[in-house]
Amino acid sequence: MLKDNEIEEIKMIIKKGFDLRLISAELNIPLAELEKYKSEIEKANKSVDNSIPTKTNDLVIWRKKKTSNHSNKKTITNSSNPVTSTNKSKNYSDTIPSQADLIIQEIEKLVKQIEDAPLRKRRTTATIIIRKLEDIKKYELNINQKEKLYYLMQSKTLKGLGLHKSDKIDILMNKERKIMIGNLINAIDIAQSQTDDVDRLKSLLKKLPKRTDSSNDIRLDSMKNKIERKIYRLHLKNASTRLMSNISPDIELIVKEIANGTLDLEKANEIIDQEAKNRMKGKPNNKFSLTEKQERGQILIQIQSLLRNNSKIYKLQNPEATINILEKLCGITSVNSSKLVIENLLAAQDFTTARQIYSKFYGNNPRLQSSPIASMLRKNIFRLEQESLKKKSDNSINSGIEL
Repeated sequence: MLKDNEIEEIKMIIKKGFDLRLISAELNIPLAELEKYKSEIEKANKSVDNSIPTKTNDLVIWRKKKTSNHSNKKTITNSSNPVTSTNKSKNYSDTIPSQADLIIQEIEKLVKQIEDAPLRKRRTTATIIIRKLEDIKKYELNINQKEKLYYLMQSKTLKGLGLHKSDKIDILMNKERKIMIGNLINAIDIAQSQTDDVDRLKSLLKKLPKRTDSSNDIRLDSMKNKIERKIYRLHLKNASTRLMSNISPDIELIVKEIANGTLDLEKANEIIDQEAKNRMKGKPNNKFSLTEKQERGQILIQIQSLLRNNSKIYKLQNPEATINILEKLCGITSVNSSKLVIENLLAAQDFTTARQIYSKFYGNNPRLQSSPIASMLRKNIFRLEQESLKKKSDNSINSGIEL
């Protein structure tokens, strides 16, 4: 079962116009479940004035996140020098500072020496280890070193060292363990913020300590969820990229002719059939393989997505002809084809034509006018046109001030 945050990510992809069948095939999610999510989106659009996020809004948010991440990145250095007031940058690379590594090796040797030692020997050695832990705090450790120290400190030989209730040695050891867990979590957090590599993120996930019923457990759970969400978002992003990949020049030409309203349907169908066959040749034949009909369906979905999301490249010359072509080529209804055309026109800021198409296909039909799709289109036309007018007004005012 998908988690709430995963469902939200899926809904964002649906809102961006990707076809449910292709999403189902790419993400291995039942089509019925995707249709339920789409229904929930349409109900929300009907009851709330907030419109569906646009590509432009997504881009702005993405840019803000990237800018924020860039400003928060720390410089990675390869230094084993002690921390001073003039050298505060963290070293989270995997290069091992030699001096710190020597101390870790000494601690590891001490832990092995007392595996079967009596209590007093273990107590004496633990005191030495605590002093060495103080020494190593002078150095900036990488993730691997912090992880190794953490697991060394989990050794059973370093637990249960107290001779009586007021004995403080176990308290001191537990304090060091908590500090190590906190340091390891911090290092993992910085490392995950600096990568979009899924394998690297999975590796960092494995480095997270196990829950120990301590004060760090909330942070551990939070970091685990944070990395898992990032991995899932990257999977979705990669899936979205695959949705629009593998577009041949012949298919791009078909989209251009659809936008121009001049497509030769017979010739286009021949090209699409051949493209479907070509795609099947380069894929393994197993139970997960798509049939030629399914490959053709994916191509038609890609054609619609290209037309919807690339108004600058595929500017509509004859919107009504485009609607008619889409119905015949893709086998979709006039409602869906006109919606796609209106979305292209809105992205191109051709609000006058968008209103004309809306009036023709929705305005004279009371049943369609009350539908969630019509409501969404009306709101988007009004909102985007107002935003465009405001932007032009602001630019005009700014130009006047500069003059």
